[in-house]
Amino acid sequence: MALRVGIIGLGKIGRACASNLIADGFTVFALSRPSTADFVDDGGYLCADTATLTTTCDVIITCLAREEQMHEAYLGPQGLVAHARADQIVVEMGTFPAAFKKPLADSLAAKGATMLDCPISGIPATVLQRDALVFVSGDEAIAQLIQPVIDSIGPKSCYVGTFGTGMTTKLVTNLLVVINSMAAAEAMVFGNLSGLDSARMLSAVGQSAGGSAVLNYRGPMMAQRTYRPAAGPASIVMKDLAYIRDHARAVGAATPLVETAINWFTRMIEEGRAEDECAGIYEVILRASPGSE
Repeated sequence: MALRVGIIGLGKIGRACASNLIADGFTVFALSRPSTADFVDDGGYLCADTATLTTTCDVIITCLAREEQMHEAYLGPQGLVAHARADQIVVEMGTFPAAFKKPLADSLAAKGATMLDCPISGIPATVLQRDALVFVSGDEAIAQLIQPVIDSIGPKSCYVGTFGTGMTTKLVTNLLVVINSMAAAEAMVFGNLSGLDSARMLSAVGQSAGGSAVLNYRGPMMAQRTYRPAAGPASIVMKDLAYIRDHARAVGAATPLVETAINWFTRMIEEGRAEDECAGIYEVILRASPGSE
C-alpha cells in the first residue's frame, strides 16, 4: 500500500515538496487553514486537526521556519506529541539545531513514534526541479522504509548517519552558501567598480576556476540589483548564521569567515533589508566602498 503523507508547514518549500509527492502518486494531506484552502486545487487533501492528520497518514513531514512554530506543532495541545500513533514516522525537514530537535524526537519516541532529522537543502524552485538535497539522519531502517518519499522530494538525497548528523551536514552546507554569497558580492563590487560589464563578467568568471553555483545563481540578482521575491532572505540567513556560530563554539571550531558574515549581514538588516534576498549583501558592500561615491 502506498504511503499516505501529511505535511505540517505548507509554505513555499512545503508546497514544493507536496507538488512533487502528488505528481508521483502519493496521497498528500495538510491541516485545514485559511492559507491551505487552495491545496485541494493542487490535488491534495485537508484534515481538520492534527489528530485526524496522524490517524490518516503513515508519514508526517514538518517543514517550518521558526522555533515557535515547531514548539506549537509538536508540543501544543493540538501537537504531534499529543496525537502521534505508536507507528508514526515523522520527517523533520527544518533548519534547527539538533539539540532543539532531539527533545522533540524523544517525546515522540515515548509515544512509540519515530522522528528522522532530514533538513532540506534547496529553494522551492530547486525542489520542483528535483534538484534539492535532503540530508537524512536517524534510524536507518526507518529511513529506508520511507525512501520513496525522500526520493520524490529530492532524488539526489543521501543518508548521512545517526540522528542530528543531517542537521550538522546542513549547517556545513549553509556555511559554504553564505560565505560564497559574500565572496560573490565582494567580487561583483570589485569588478563593477573596476569598470567591468556585469553580464560579461558573470559569463566569463562563471566558467572559470573561480565560478560557483552560488555565483551563477546570485550574481544575476546582483547585476540586476533585484532582491525580491527572496528565496533566501537575510533574516533567515542570520538565523542560520547564529546556529552555525553556536555549533562552532560547542565543538571548538574557529570560524573567522562566519564572524565576518555575521557582521555584514547585521549591517544589511540594520539598513532595512531583512527580507531582501541575501544577494542584497552586494548593496551593503557597495555602499561601504569609497569607489562608489
